[in-house]
Amino acid sequence: MRGAVSKQQQPRRRWTKLKISVAAISVIALAWMIVMPALYWQYHESRKTLNSFSNALVSQNYARAYAFTSPELRQVTSYGIFLKKNKNLVSQFGKLRRIDVANWNATDSKDGWLATGKTIWVFARISLPMNIELKKKHGKWKIFSYHSP
Repeated sequence: MRGAVSKQQQPRRRWTKLKISVAAISVIALAWMIVMPALYWQYHESRKTLNSFSNALVSQNYARAYAFTSPELRQVTSYGIFLKKNKNLVSQFGKLRRIDVANWNATDSKDGWLATGKTIWVFARISLPMNIELKKKHGKWKIFSYHSP
């Protein structure tokens, strides 16, 4: 009979399939173990920067908050404009109490590390949703943009 597999060949095929499966799973697991710590670290570091930026805004230390912004953001928003916008928010909605993070994601893109998230800016009289984006340049996370959706 052609195509018939002998009883000796059946266990070998199963053993070969098992070895291939174990090898594939091992490669995937190894890649995962290499990627996950880096991803976790970038996630954690970007959140630290966001928290520091948020704390500076909540304490109305606008110069410190502005120091967390990227050169790209500073090119389009001078410190004077940054200060005016944040003071206008406080006069319009009351003191900023906190900034809650509703969703956060850090990814490695072709241009480097990028973190994006949806935040809720909780003022005394209202809560406003804000999208925020951070980029890592020269080893430091910086606020690249933030705006209401």
